[in-house]
Amino acid sequence: MGRKEYAIRTVRRVEKILTVPKKETITINAVHERDAEAVWKKLGLKSEEPCFVCGDMVTAKEFCAIAPYNGKVVVCCEKGHCFFEFNYKVKKH
Repeated sequence: MGRKEYAIRTVRRVEKILTVPKKETITINAVHERDAEAVWKKLGLKSEEPCFVCGDMVTAKEFCAIAPYNGKVVVCCEKGHCFFEFNYKVKKH
């Protein structure tokens, strides 16, 4: 399987998560660094998005997590304390 096919398959998995009914949970364990920008664009994110926790601007090259929240996609920067808070807020919701 080539890189393009792998990236398309990865994006389809992420899309599936975002369209799943709220009672069902599906987890993606990782997105490879080389596919991050394709996933970012496919999810409709701008070139820079604010971190859901601290508000710092985050790009596809430097994010830690992406999750659905209140019908939109939110991102988290690479700061450890932001990731823990992000994880708590997303799971609590």
